[in-house]
Amino acid sequence: MAAHAQLLAAGVPAATIRDRCRPGGRWQRPLPGVVVLHSGPLTGEERYRAALCYATRRTASPLPAPGRAPAEAVITGAAALMLHQVRAARMCGPQMIDVLVPYRRNVRSREWVRVYRTRRFPGVAAGGRGLPVAPLLRATVDAVRHAPDPGWVRGLLHEVVQARGVSLEELGAELRSECLGTRPGVAQVLGELVAGTRSPGEGLARRVVEGAGLPRPLWKPRLYVGGEFLCVADAYWARHGVLLDVDSRAQYFSVADWERARERHRRLEETGLWVVRVTPGQLAREPGRVVAEVRAALEAGPHGPLGRVSVRG
Repeated sequence: MAAHAQLLAAGVPAATIRDRCRPGGRWQRPLPGVVVLHSGPLTGEERYRAALCYATRRTASPLPAPGRAPAEAVITGAAALMLHQVRAARMCGPQMIDVLVPYRRNVRSREWVRVYRTRRFPGVAAGGRGLPVAPLLRATVDAVRHAPDPGWVRGLLHEVVQARGVSLEELGAELRSECLGTRPGVAQVLGELVAGTRSPGEGLARRVVEGAGLPRPLWKPRLYVGGEFLCVADAYWARHGVLLDVDSRAQYFSVADWERARERHRRLEETGLWVVRVTPGQLAREPGRVVAEVRAALEAGPHGPLGRVSVRG
């Protein structure tokens, strides 16, 4: 891969470049000023490098060496999240590649490359394949900017804060500075994270239960039966012996995870407590049905050996 100007500087005639980039030729020009020296489909890495080449008008180089000038462009947004190996990014498979450039550069978005000119050019993080990538915090904020699905945003923000160590305070400040704090769902997710909600499903359950006027449950209590640990419940109505279990199979990454979840379900059923088991999808699509099931369980209670159940946390 090379910039058109680099090929000219290397002595390749303009006519040769033009001829080889014709339809059916040996080369291709996926973006203005960018020449790929083969005719087949671009790989994912070639798409990243082509985007950087377009933004800088030179061959996309790896991370700058210590003491060298900083990178002139970095990948950001959902594409950068892929390189940071953020699980939520796999669900969107970015069609657009977002690139940040310093504000002084006059580069426009083209085809599948979206260019941001910024006065706050970030440092460079080591992404996959040695490409210059925006730090995780900045990449997350830029991904939220164009995310069409509030549910995806919820999962992303939970993951980067709880699994990837992004500071909640810095995340909130950065989203607000980019005028994204009022985007649909963003303020709610930040509130969930402040409250200690540990998964998108749990946050959705809180909104459904609290919005329906049901008796207030204990959220995420540790339950013991006869002094023996039973589980951490998503929600538990202690006077009624009713437990809400948000079963998100997306959290099962191995057979061992699945087996542990199945064993947990078995133990809950054996106690005699009434378990209302739902998925995040049911909470989102059928909140009324979930509320009706919980209400019916509360009215039919109490259930199980309440005298032997103790709550901690």
